[in-house]
Amino acid sequence: MADKESGLRWKRTARMGALCFAVLYSGLGYGQIYKCVNAKGKVAFQETPCPGASAQTEVEVRAAPTPAAVEETRQINRRMTPDVEYVHTEQTSPAEEQAVQEYKAEMQKKCDNLKVKMLEEEKKAIAECKKRREVYCDLPAEKIIETYENSQISKMSDYQRSIYKPHPIYAMKKYAELWACER
Repeated sequence: MADKESGLRWKRTARMGALCFAVLYSGLGYGQIYKCVNAKGKVAFQETPCPGASAQTEVEVRAAPTPAAVEETRQINRRMTPDVEYVHTEQTSPAEEQAVQEYKAEMQKKCDNLKVKMLEEEKKAIAECKKRREVYCDLPAEKIIETYENSQISKMSDYQRSIYKPHPIYAMKKYAELWACER
């Protein structure tokens, strides 16, 4: 996860650098502008030097970026902005597009299998709850599992807690989240 974040941070930094480069070096300076601050602190910008009592600072004014520079910056920004799937469709070949579709189909198949397994585990948890004749068996399966696990954990010694493995549904939920499966 850290590599992904540092990669995105690098891309953002590079994008900002490209934008600054395009803006700052897209044209030549126009004339000299002076920033004048009078004794009362009022600021004025003008083309002539400030009167004697005012504090003066020279301001460098550059030309607005050319349309070509703006377009180049937009293209750089588009290339460096990650899509949800990190695939830019305008830059992919048919073979790459096919690979993406195959990957999506494979992930959908994994998600479908995971959903089936999760439903089986939920049904099993409800059946076990009814078998134990617990009072909370009419709750959703996730709540039944959570309630049962909490009651069991509270009865365990420290050693038992250290080797305890949580219900498989929790691992399945993590995989569903990791694979971005719809639930």
